[in-house]
Amino acid sequence: MWPINGDASLAISIVAIICSSVAIYISYKQYKLSETINILRPHSDRLSDIFRRWLSSDEALPHVFTPMDVPEKKLGELERILLSIKEEGYSLNLNPLAVEHLKTGYPEIFNQLKGVLEEIRTHNQDVLEYFLSLCNKVRNALNLPEPPYAEKFVYYSRVIIFTSEKILTGCPEGEPIIEVSLSKPRRHELKWNGATLIRGDYEDCKRGLQVIMHIKMAEAGKIRKFHKKAEELKSKIEKIFEEIRLRLVDYIKAGGIIKGRCKVCGKDAN
Repeated sequence: MWPINGDASLAISIVAIICSSVAIYISYKQYKLSETINILRPHSDRLSDIFRRWLSSDEALPHVFTPMDVPEKKLGELERILLSIKEEGYSLNLNPLAVEHLKTGYPEIFNQLKGVLEEIRTHNQDVLEYFLSLCNKVRNALNLPEPPYAEKFVYYSRVIIFTSEKILTGCPEGEPIIEVSLSKPRRHELKWNGATLIRGDYEDCKRGLQVIMHIKMAEAGKIRKFHKKAEELKSKIEKIFEEIRLRLVDYIKAGGIIKGRCKVCGKDAN
């Protein structure tokens, strides 16, 4: 066997040192990866469960209004809701840690959610302004208070909700009718499928019936337009939610680790 000269011995030593360093580095990276996974596994599972419950909640995003499903409230309450939307807008009703991970790990989903929130805000503001304008048309025609602190009154929001629903779905059944009270012959009520819209004298109910018929004829196109926009927004929301289900619920449930970071995990999980 030939003896190894000094240069060859040095080269072998250098290679050995390099190999040893690489092995140490790989072991270190594997250790850090294992440490990260051990920390992030339960963290990811908790956040995945947060997203799953959020997606199934009725309050995950603000309700998208159409003229037929604006809350049946007094006009003053609806005006306060409108003012709140104008001044405060909407925010994600989501756990802050989950929001941090969306921002840092899934910026495209986060930006989609921000964009659709703004679209809902603009749409709901437009619907409420329009809805209140229709209520005011009825109020100008009748000049009656809202219940319950008067003998004669009008459920203004109910009038518009029922009329819009009739235009969009064909319900309630039939048409509004004027009924007279058997115990008080001077008291009349305008009812639609059993629900009271107006209580007053015959002329009050007749004017109410006329303004409802006018809204059905003159406003049907605009009411359908708002409804179509609401359906488009709901479809967009469902597509975003489906992506969240795939990437932040199903993927993590199958063993994946959540991307991004928050104040709990402290650093990127990528």
